[in-house]
Amino acid sequence: MHGVEADIVDERLQFWINQSSRSSSSHDAVEVERGLMELRKLNLEYELWQKSRQGLELELNATKSQTDSDV
Repeated sequence: MHGVEADIVDERLQFWINQSSRSSSSHDAVEVERGLMELRKLNLEYELWQKSRQGLELELNATKSQTDSDV
C-alpha cells in the first residue's frame, strides 16, 4: 500500500482509532502534526485530502437529492 507495510498501516490506523475515544490534550496537537508529517513523507496527504473531498461531495449530493425529493 503506497510503499508502506500493511502491518504498519494497521498499527497507525488502530492508534488513531484509539485516540478518538479519549479527551483531547495539547499533546494531541503534536501527535496530529507527526501524523501529517508521516503522510507528507509518503506523498499521501494530497491523496487523502482529495478522497475526503469526494466523500463530502457524495454526502452533499445525497442530502440534496433527499431534500429535492421531499419537495
